[in-house]
Amino acid sequence: MRVVSRGQGKLAGKIVRIGHMGPTASSMYPVAGLAVVGRTFADLGVSVKVGDGLDAALEILSQTAVGVA
Repeated sequence: MRVVSRGQGKLAGKIVRIGHMGPTASSMYPVAGLAVVGRTFADLGVSVKVGDGLDAALEILSQTAVGVA
């Protein structure tokens, strides 16, 4: 299950929150979700560097994988 929301409280409407559970928590689905959100922002005219966000996410996943082994 994945959830996308606008955030809560003071941040409502200012952030995008992506939550995930189950099998999607331990795979590449969150990275794909990040790419979709980034591309959507770009399509809406927001100045974003989608590749930078994906690189950061993959770096964290890589570090986590190394720490587990």
